[in-house]
Amino acid sequence: MKKRNIYLILLSSATAAAIILGTLWHVGKPVFLHSDGNFSFYFPGKNNTQTTQKLESFTGLRISLQNNDIELKTGNGYEMTYVGPKDAVPTAKTADGTLTVSDSGNISTRTGGILTITFPSDLEALQDVTLDTANGDICIEPNDIITVKNLSLTSENGDLSLLKCHGSVLKASADNGDIGMEHVSFDQSDLSSENGDLIVNLDDSIKNYTVSPSTTSGDITIGETTYSTTDGEENKITIGSGAKVLKLRTQSGDIDVED
Repeated sequence: MKKRNIYLILLSSATAAAIILGTLWHVGKPVFLHSDGNFSFYFPGKNNTQTTQKLESFTGLRISLQNNDIELKTGNGYEMTYVGPKDAVPTAKTADGTLTVSDSGNISTRTGGILTITFPSDLEALQDVTLDTANGDICIEPNDIITVKNLSLTSENGDLSLLKCHGSVLKASADNGDIGMEHVSFDQSDLSSENGDLIVNLDDSIKNYTVSPSTTSGDITIGETTYSTTDGEENKITIGSGAKVLKLRTQSGDIDVED
């Protein structure tokens, strides 16, 4: 258990570090300013910018970006912060309680910046949330448990990190990246990666789940039991008979589930 918790901490930290370092590499050297216990960033140079936009309240989210990392966190209100090329600032609009964020007409040929969506810490539930980035990491890290009815996370090239979320349906896909989740509980979960590890720390008992893991090159660990892959053959098993369903699939990577 200690090893897996450390892995999740490292993945979350690595995702945050990747978000920062990726922007440093492609955008420019930052000036670090300390504020409210967190670092804020300003990137000097005529082609770079930091913008913060106040948002209307929302209970749903649809974000689709090409070259940006996406972060969801809790704070004092609703706002969007973007750090990156100033000609590629995403657009945001709220209608019928749903915030939609998309790329502007100009998409930077370099890796984009960081898009951070903040919502109030006393918000207890979101409805439909869809986060999609082609080349970037996705990190959801509220201060406390939040309920998300339907949550979809997709990255073609990036890691997915999810903490402290409950809900009905979760679908997470990373073609080339790891998926790490801690203190999560969904009625139906479907996690997949072609090249990456899937690490899940449930917020309730594993006895509540029917777990269906599959990997071609890697080990499967459910609780304290490890099922090893032999001769590169697909290792596909079903464990438990709980009402909740947890499906995990990776071609090249380990699968680890614990409560």
